[in-house]
Amino acid sequence: MLRRRSVNQGSEETIQTVNTRKESPVNPVPGHAGRWVSFSISLGALIMLGTFYALLLVLTNNSYQKRIAPLPANATFARFSEGRAMKHVWYLAHEIGGRQEGTQGLIEAAIYIKEEVEFLKRRSSSNIRIEIDESSVNGSFNLHFLGQRITLAYRNHTNIAVRVAAIDASEDATAVMVNGHFDGPLASPGAADCASCVASMLESLRYIIETDWVPPAPIIFLFNGAEELFLLGSHGFMTTHRWRSLVGAFVNIEASGASGPDFVVQSGPGAWPAQIYAESAIIPMANCAAQDVFPFIPGDTDYRIFSQDFGDIPGLDILFLLDGYVYHTPYDRPERISHGSLQARGENLLALLKGFTSSCELKNAAERSKISKIDKFGDGKPFFFDFLGLFMVYYSRKVATFLHLFPLFVVILMPFLASERSSGFTTVTSRFQAIIQGGMVHCFGFLLAILLPVIMAVLRLCFSTTAMTWFGRPWVAVGVFLPSAMVGLLIPKALELGDKIPRWNIRKADVIQVAIIWGSHWGAVGVYALESAVVTLLGLNSGFFTFWWALFMMPALSIHQMVSRIVGKHSMLLSVSCYLTCRIFNLIWSNYGAIYC
Repeated sequence: MLRRRSVNQGSEETIQTVNTRKESPVNPVPGHAGRWVSFSISLGALIMLGTFYALLLVLTNNSYQKRIAPLPANATFARFSEGRAMKHVWYLAHEIGGRQEGTQGLIEAAIYIKEEVEFLKRRSSSNIRIEIDESSVNGSFNLHFLGQRITLAYRNHTNIAVRVAAIDASEDATAVMVNGHFDGPLASPGAADCASCVASMLESLRYIIETDWVPPAPIIFLFNGAEELFLLGSHGFMTTHRWRSLVGAFVNIEASGASGPDFVVQSGPGAWPAQIYAESAIIPMANCAAQDVFPFIPGDTDYRIFSQDFGDIPGLDILFLLDGYVYHTPYDRPERISHGSLQARGENLLALLKGFTSSCELKNAAERSKISKIDKFGDGKPFFFDFLGLFMVYYSRKVATFLHLFPLFVVILMPFLASERSSGFTTVTSRFQAIIQGGMVHCFGFLLAILLPVIMAVLRLCFSTTAMTWFGRPWVAVGVFLPSAMVGLLIPKALELGDKIPRWNIRKADVIQVAIIWGSHWGAVGVYALESAVVTLLGLNSGFFTFWWALFMMPALSIHQMVSRIVGKHSMLLSVSCYLTCRIFNLIWSNYGAIYC
């Protein structure tokens, strides 16, 4: 077969095929054919993708839950025990009940915590020294909260600080602090928020004492008596306590839901706290994208007092997130805390204490003041995320600046590198056009996938009095909102401008499918690559997600085409399965994030 170029007709270049034998001319493919091919391919792929997701959802959930085995109250003293910790939760949230400011319950909680600490102190060995400092804090300050500036003045709020150090440790040795509040929100027993925090700290203190572990640096447990009323307890500690300038790192444990495992929502200043977490956490659960989202949540934690407003202490903000519908409600009871939540928190907390106390980066306030801003904070906040709680992926922002631009570079080169056989297009210009249109269609579908569920939610308000049912029963959301989201993804494919296909220099009707798939694939990759590059260059933290999505998506089409050539064009099940398998990392991580984040 020989081919020759014909003269240009208008602004378009056509290709004629010369053969020694006669061929019937190929009629132009009407636009509705392209739309139908695109729609059918998309529908089949979405059905397979939905089935694939469902299987991964079950496997991901089961594999993660099996890794967290809660230990009973009679477990060995050499391990953190959820059973022992839950005894504290039951007493604080059930026996005492409400622990709001000004109530007898808060006083009883302070007495209980001090008695437990004094009991543990009596059991400590001669290798460690335990100091208990109960203080009543007073003060005033301005707080910028939810766009408003609030002036606060307070007095007589109770904090209980416990310092655990080696017997030969100096009084001014740099320490690691764990903060948790024992007051509760209004009209709530506060089991997760935050009796669970107090219980985790008491059980961790018991572990240190009964295993005779001598920490390389002192550890301060701050039982904070006034967090719910605009972070008063932490402010009192940071402005009046004698140990405040000795804190070199902190871990703030909190709850905005009834269950864990814990999730790192804030870290810093600098990269060091996240690096310690990545190296130390037994069951890691963190990703840096949370730091872009958390500022928009209508709430706050003591983290801001320690690391931003009244100090520059490096630290981590770690929360319970699951079952958020019980947060600050009468349903925040001990039985709502899922099995394994406190076990995961406790094991991670002890590992973090060992990591922070042995780190050479631990510096007190005086030492931090002598360090330049560049040395203190490095090149900014790093990128990190966990995979199924198995391991952490961690890399610096400097590395990310180059890494996250790579997919965009590949997309730009692809029209020059792709062949006519693999793309279905004869010119570089037509390939660029296909990628741009594929990207536009992908963005439109993504927008509709968000908009249609919102419209469904609004329509439900007209006919239902239980508008938030899905919040307490997440599977309801799958049945209500997922179908409308899938319809939103399909509509742009159904309306795709098939009448433009002949003008893209497609020579034969049987390559329409190749052209549509190629344009849609690289258009989608281009969207993810562009988002990753822009977000990273803007200094935000969520660009890693679309980077990894684009990175694993890039080779998927080539493998799909190779399998199709081997097994035949009609083996859609096998070829699409190969396409999805190439993206198994993204799909598993997406399921994991949907469940636990």
